[in-house]
Amino acid sequence: MKHLPIIFLTLFTINISIGQELASNNVPIDILKQKKDSVFPESDAVILFDIGNSKFIDTDDGYNIQFTRSKRVKVYTKAGAENAEFSIDYYVDGYGKTEYVKKIEVISYNLENGNKTFTLLDKNSIYDEKINERWRAKKFAIPNVKAGTVYDIKYVLETPFHFNLPDWTFQSFYPTRYSEYTVAMIPFYEYIFDSQQISEFDIKEKKIDDVERQFGNIIDVYGVNRGSGSIFNDVIFKFGLKNVPAYNPDKYISSPTDYIKKIDFQLSKFHSPYTGTKEIITTWPALSKDLSNHDDFGKYIKKAKKESKDILAKLDLKGKSDSEKTKIIVDFFKKFMHWNKFYSFYASEKPKEVIDNRTGNSAEINLLLTALLIEAGINAKPVIISTRNHGKIKSNYPFKHYFNHVLIFIENPGILIDGIDPTLRYNLIPTNSINGVGLIINDEEPRWLTLSNNIPSIDKHIFIIEPINANRLDIQFVNVSSFYVASQTKKTFDNNEDKIKEYAEKNGITEINTIRTKGYDNPDMPYSIIIKGEKEASTINNDLIIKPFLNFPLSENPFKEESRSYPVDFIYPFEQQYISKIKVPEGYEVKFIPEPFELSNNLIGIEIEYIQLANIISINANFNLKQNVYSPEDYPKLKRYFEIMIERFNKEVIISRTTVSEL
Repeated sequence: MKHLPIIFLTLFTINISIGQELASNNVPIDILKQKKDSVFPESDAVILFDIGNSKFIDTDDGYNIQFTRSKRVKVYTKAGAENAEFSIDYYVDGYGKTEYVKKIEVISYNLENGNKTFTLLDKNSIYDEKINERWRAKKFAIPNVKAGTVYDIKYVLETPFHFNLPDWTFQSFYPTRYSEYTVAMIPFYEYIFDSQQISEFDIKEKKIDDVERQFGNIIDVYGVNRGSGSIFNDVIFKFGLKNVPAYNPDKYISSPTDYIKKIDFQLSKFHSPYTGTKEIITTWPALSKDLSNHDDFGKYIKKAKKESKDILAKLDLKGKSDSEKTKIIVDFFKKFMHWNKFYSFYASEKPKEVIDNRTGNSAEINLLLTALLIEAGINAKPVIISTRNHGKIKSNYPFKHYFNHVLIFIENPGILIDGIDPTLRYNLIPTNSINGVGLIINDEEPRWLTLSNNIPSIDKHIFIIEPINANRLDIQFVNVSSFYVASQTKKTFDNNEDKIKEYAEKNGITEINTIRTKGYDNPDMPYSIIIKGEKEASTINNDLIIKPFLNFPLSENPFKEESRSYPVDFIYPFEQQYISKIKVPEGYEVKFIPEPFELSNNLIGIEIEYIQLANIISINANFNLKQNVYSPEDYPKLKRYFEIMIERFNKEVIISRTTVSEL
C-alpha cells in the first residue's frame, strides 16, 4: 500500500487514445451485436469504461468539489440484466450542510429488428434512501435492460466537504475494460493518496493545467499583480487501470472494501492564503482528547448523569459485586432500549429524548450505557471502532471517518460490551463489531484494543430416527446452539414457526407434527429448536438407506477457487456437533456402516464414529474450526478439509430386511 502526498507524485505519462473513444455517447452498433467480450468472455456483463473526474469549483463561500462520473456497461446474459440497479451515496452532516447529486442521466440502448433503439430513465423513478444518520443514497433501476443491452450512466455530485474528496474504486462486481480517475488539485488543500491492492497503474499522469485561476482580489499595476489574492493553476493527476477483473470473493471475508482495488484521498493540510498552514492530520492522543471534550461524545456521557441516576434507582444493585452490577445494568438496558439500526460514534439526540423514546443510534445507546455503568461505580470507557461492513481501521493516519461505532470497555475483568443486540449475552459484542482493533477513548493516553472472541460457538444437531413402516421414517430432531450461533439462529428464524418449518423441510423432515423452541428470550441460555415429524424412506429392494444427519450437514464446499490472496475470516471459533441414533426394527439387520474417521491438527478437527449396541446405531460427529482467521497460505488445506467433512458427514447407513415383518 502506498501513502504519498499528492503534491509529490512524479510525472508518469502513457499516451492513450481511449479518451477520444469514450467521449462519444453514440454507442457503435457492433458493440450492441457482440455476444461475448473479447477479454472477459465468460462474464454476464462487462463495464466498458468507468470515468471519474473531481475538481474544485468556485462558490460564494470558497470552493466546493464537483465530481462527475460516466459509466458504460454491456450486458451479455439474462443474469447480467438482473443486476441493473444503481446507487449514488451522498453525505449529510446533520447541521444543515449536504452533498447534492445533480444531472443524473441514464440511457439504455438495444437492437430491435436490427435497428438501434434507446430508452431514457424516467426521473420520477429515482428515489432517496436513508442509509444512516449521515449518509443517503439516490437509487434507480436502469430501464429496459436485457441480454444485449448497452447502458450509459452519468451524474454529477457536488460536495462542500473538503475532507470528502471522492475516492475511486477501480474494481467492481463485473470486470472493467477501462477505469480512470482524474483529480484537479488547487494549492490550498493537500491530500494523502492511499492506493489498495494496486502494484502499478497503467496510467499515472501529472500535469499543470493551462488555465489560470484567481483567488481573492488582484489588481494589475504595470504588469505586476497587487492585492490580497493570488493566481494559480490546477495540478491535474490521472490514474487508470485497464482490464480489471471482477471482484467476486469467496465467502468469509471481513469486508470487500478491505481488499478491492481502489484509491482513497485524505485531507492532510489546509494552506490558508491568510493564516498559514493548518495540519489536518492530527495524532491519536489529540483525536482522543477531542472526542472526550465533544458535546456529542465525551460531554454526552456527562450530560446523561441525571437520567442514569433515575434508571439505576429502579435496579436492585445493593450488595452486588461489580460483575453482577454490570450484568444487571446491561441486561436491563438491552431490553429497555431499541437500536434504530443506524451506526454512529456521535449522538444526535439529547439523552432524555433518547430515553423517553427508548430508541437511538448505536452511539446514543452505548454512550448512555457507559454513563449508567460509570454512575454505578464501574470503570467503563468508550471504545470507537469500525464495523466489518465499514472496513478495517488504517492506523497510519488518525482520521475520525475511519470509525462508525462505539463499544464499551470495562478494564476489570477486561470485557467489551455492546448494548445494541439483545440476542447476545451481556459480555459478547456482535459479530459485525469484531473487526481488527478499537481505540479506547480516555483522558490519558489512548490505547488500542484487539477486537476478537476465542470462545467457541457450538451448533449441535441431535436426531432419533426410527422406521415406522417400509416406506416411512419417524424423526425426532433437536438443534441446540450457543453464543454467536444461537444469536444468528434467533435472527434467522425470529422464533417464527413457519420459518422453522421451511428450514426443517428443506433439510429432509418433510412432514412436521410439532415445533417447539426454548431460550429465545434468554441470551444466557442456548437456543433450542425441537421438531417431531416424518419423512419418506429411501429404499432399494429390501434395503433402507438412511442418512444419519438427513440433509443438515453442508453438502457443497463454499470455497471454489484454487487459491486465495486474502484471509478466510470466520469471525469466531466454531464447532458443529451431530448426534444420531438409528433404531433397527425387528426383522432388519445392519448391512453397511461407514468406517470411522478422525483428523486433528492446529487448524481443524474432524471426527465421526459409529457404535452399534443391540438394535441402536449411534453416530457421533464433530467438525471444529479452531481458528477465527485462516491465512491465505492455509486456504488449500482448509478447502480440502471442508471436502473431507462434506463427504464423511453425508455418508449413508444401510439396514436390510431379513424376514417378513409388519413394517
